[in-house]
Amino acid sequence: MDLLAFDIWGDYAHFKKRYATTSPLTHSIPSKPTVMGLIAAILGFNRDEYQSIFKEYDSKIALQILNPIKKTRLSLNLINTKSEYLISSPMMNYYKQHTILNFEFIKDPKYRIYFFTKNNELYEQLKELLINHKTVYTPYLGLSELICNFSYVNEYNFKKLNSQEFQHITSIVPINKSKIGRLIKKIEPEEDKKYSIESIPSFINAEREVEEYVEVIIEESGKLIKVIPETYWELNDGTKIIPI
Repeated sequence: MDLLAFDIWGDYAHFKKRYATTSPLTHSIPSKPTVMGLIAAILGFNRDEYQSIFKEYDSKIALQILNPIKKTRLSLNLINTKSEYLISSPMMNYYKQHTILNFEFIKDPKYRIYFFTKNNELYEQLKELLINHKTVYTPYLGLSELICNFSYVNEYNFKKLNSQEFQHITSIVPINKSKIGRLIKKIEPEEDKKYSIESIPSFINAEREVEEYVEVIIEESGKLIKVIPETYWELNDGTKIIPI
């Protein structure tokens, strides 16, 4: 089986935590639906159709952190775009009511995406666009203002393996899914590594409702994570990843 690897990066990223309201916080990584949305933008699908397309063809992604996670806060000046006065006003600056919120952002984010799908047509189309650095819609990192760049890395052959021993995993590691249960047998923390655990959406339907969550362990500088996984994928260059 084959998969595609490509890098995405930008100046800032914001992947909003759903429980954060008045002061928006960000996850350290994009969720699978966010990555699928970015791939859909490159391919030219609209935001309401790609969920069923990728689910139908059993698409998978794994995510590697390339730049250490650095978070910062910036104040944004927001206006109520649903206001009747604003809609009738000829100029945006006529609207006097503003709300200033402190947003949390990831600074200089860079990730490697490993993408697999059983749909050969989509696979080849995405491969051609990545190689030629072309996209139908503009990709961004969480917010439409945070436009990102991307580059094709390589195409890899991989095999799916079971494990009874510790493996050093390059990608972030999913440890528990809300519908499936535990995905790894054991974690062994190592010195000089900084770990965090986050619960992120695993699948969002066309109505933008989360149907499944996944709990993942992250090494925030992008170093390898030592675990005994139920299953993992080994690429032909020896890299070991676990799809979300």
